[in-house]
Amino acid sequence: MGDFNHHYRWGSDYRLEWLVESRRLLPATQFGFGKGLGTADSVGTLTSSVRLALSRDESLVAVFLDVSAAYDSVLLPLLRQKLICQIIGCILSNRTLKLRTPEDNPVQRTAWRGLPQGSVLSPILYNIYTHDLPSCLNYDCSALQYADDIALMVTGSSITDAAQSMNVSLTSLYQWLLSHGLSLSAPKSSAVFFTRRRRIPDLRLEIDGQGIPIKGSARFLGVTLDSKMSGVDHIDTYPYSELWPGYGGVYIEAHIQCIGQKCNGLLLLPCAPCNKQALKKLDPIQAKCLRVIIGAMKSSPINALQVECAEPPLNLRRQYLADRFISKVLSLSTHPLLPILEQVHSSYDSSAYWNHKSVPPVIVRYRELKNLSTPISQPRLVLGLGISKSSVDAKGEFERALSKYWKGWNVVYTDAFKLSRNGCTDVAAYYQNSRIALLFKCPPEASVYTGECAGILESIKFIKSHNLNSRSSIKSLCQDQLHSRIYSSLIIEIKTLLLACQKDGLNVEALMCRHVS
Repeated sequence: MGDFNHHYRWGSDYRLEWLVESRRLLPATQFGFGKGLGTADSVGTLTSSVRLALSRDESLVAVFLDVSAAYDSVLLPLLRQKLICQIIGCILSNRTLKLRTPEDNPVQRTAWRGLPQGSVLSPILYNIYTHDLPSCLNYDCSALQYADDIALMVTGSSITDAAQSMNVSLTSLYQWLLSHGLSLSAPKSSAVFFTRRRRIPDLRLEIDGQGIPIKGSARFLGVTLDSKMSGVDHIDTYPYSELWPGYGGVYIEAHIQCIGQKCNGLLLLPCAPCNKQALKKLDPIQAKCLRVIIGAMKSSPINALQVECAEPPLNLRRQYLADRFISKVLSLSTHPLLPILEQVHSSYDSSAYWNHKSVPPVIVRYRELKNLSTPISQPRLVLGLGISKSSVDAKGEFERALSKYWKGWNVVYTDAFKLSRNGCTDVAAYYQNSRIALLFKCPPEASVYTGECAGILESIKFIKSHNLNSRSSIKSLCQDQLHSRIYSSLIIEIKTLLLACQKDGLNVEALMCRHVS
């Protein structure tokens, strides 16, 4: 039974994750263990919200909470009420623990709370367990969740009013956590007032009568954020000097990883701290690392060191990381960061906050991609007509479907096949109305997938030149090539050509039908 539970948990993890995402059971505030979301998205939303508040001359009160023993405190009876698949709840509720006493008498107990340690289901089950947490907060309080890490934000023109609203939300959150068997540790939590005001009144934030420490900076998901968003505190959190006594390759690699982590954690995030003082601290560290690696002299110019070590300047690396991040964000239409980025983008020209600050790399790329016309076109795709392989009249059914759904259309057939493993890939494209056939061979190194893509490309070229109005290859037309596991330049060229057909008023649809000869 134990092996069955183990394999069932692995199999049900993917199914449960798909079910939760397809039905959108988790709130937009939960960034942990979700598809296309991660720590950069969560911290990016926080930093963007802070930048937006500062650009509007408002203050933002942020509280970073620490949930004590979150996974071990989950109430299993309450979790079963929130689960869709009750069999998972039954497996968790029927777990037993064996305790060995000094007298060597094992005692068996039934577990009624806590998620299994190390189970693949525990993270997503905890997300389901806390999916209604944002509903207990005040109307002007927003939350960010990453597993058991919680950050609360309240924005207002008055920092006193924002702090009072935060206390209301903290009281409601404490009652919600208490009813769910969870607890907060006030001394381990922290609060930061992000404001442009020089004088901050003496305010108090508390949970169940215990005060929350108000600090000038706080650490959230590995990033240290200070109240002025300068980024200096984040750079200074790593003890670089402790690595210099060693001259081995391990220490050198540690330096390179350290620089990469600082770039990814601090400078990749949307509206990341753009204080020049913080950015300048990384340049001498990179130069010192490169000199140690190649044994160069101190007088060696940094440009020569970067060329010799094939390391780009940090400003180019920042822009490259920002490009990757913004491409991922724009590919998700429901990403919670998109509306905040749009507001920050709009406030850049009208707010005096940005007068003496350089534009963050993500905003630079967001501005360029926002007004960029789509370079590719997405056709209507039909992946099947429901014709059975064993049907005697498969050809007749196919022709009737063509006359019913595509009456009066010009039909071009294309296919690819390979007779032997080391043989060439044969590709054919046939235009039925004029009985024009195109036959060619691809090299033996080409797969059937490549041949199918080449056949589709040649067919669309024929459609465009004559002005006429496979499953894996056709499915590739549905995918976003920036995030597809299978990259093919032919797919990009096909979609580019489809866009040209669309501009010329030519309507192209792709149909896949198997087992029809």
